[in-house]
Parts: sequence; structure tokens; C-alpha cells
Amino acid sequence: MSKSIYEDRIGYYEALDKTTGRFEKDNPLDITYWMEWFFKTLHHALLDAGKQLNYIVEKIKFWNAHRVDELNVRQIKVLNRLLDIGSENFKGDLTKAKYVKIANTAETNASRDIADLLAKGCIKKVCRRLLSGLS
Repeated sequence: MSKSIYEDRIGYYEALDKTTGRFEKDNPLDITYWMEWFFKTLHHALLDAGKQLNYIVEKIKFWNAHRVDELNVRQIKVLNRLLDIGSENFKGDLTKAKYVKIANTAETNASRDIADLLAKGCIKKVCRRLLSGLS
């Protein structure tokens, strides 16, 4: 809830101003404006919480599906980065150059790691050069 309040702190202060008597109003006990703002913000916070829970569930499903796969530290780091960013927010596809940068490794290691991830079904090939997606 605090994140949603912070994101709409202007609305928060406006709601406080309109309900605490800073401005003259007809009924000093009327907190309708505050309640409307609060429930709108609560709804936003609940939607955010739902998105976070969905993300956690999807990440758990992925790692459960690949728990028997023997992955090295670099592969785990890259997969976690892909899962954390989300496929819709990852710019382009996972290329060897991006893998090298994320894993901080040599191109030869990146090539082997990517081939291994493909073989284990952790990622899918989407065209000849580019890789994307988590399975």
C-alpha cells in the first residue's frame, strides 16, 4: 500500500487537505473524498500485489520445471535476469553478446552455455541468430 500512496502522493495530500479542514467545506465530518481516494489507492495496491504474486508463481514454475537440469552459475545468473526483467521488458532477444555482458564471461563460454540452455529447454530458439523466451 505504501508504494501506491507514494506513487500518488499528490493525490494523497490533496485528499488530506480536502478532508482535514484545511479548506472550508460544508460538512466538516464528510470524509467521502478521502474514502474514495483511499479505496482507489487500495485497489491499485491489490492489483500490484497480484502482479507480484503472478511473477513469483511463474518464476517458481520455471525453476521447478528445470530443477534437475545441471546449470552453471553463469546460466543461473542469466536465466534469473531474464525472469526478473520479463520477456515483455527484455529489449530484443538474448544474443551471444548480451549473454556475455550479463554473465560477464567469454564468447566461447556464452556459446556453450546458450547451446546447453537450448538443449535443456530453458530457452527457445526463435530464428537462426536470436534466442528468446523462457520455457
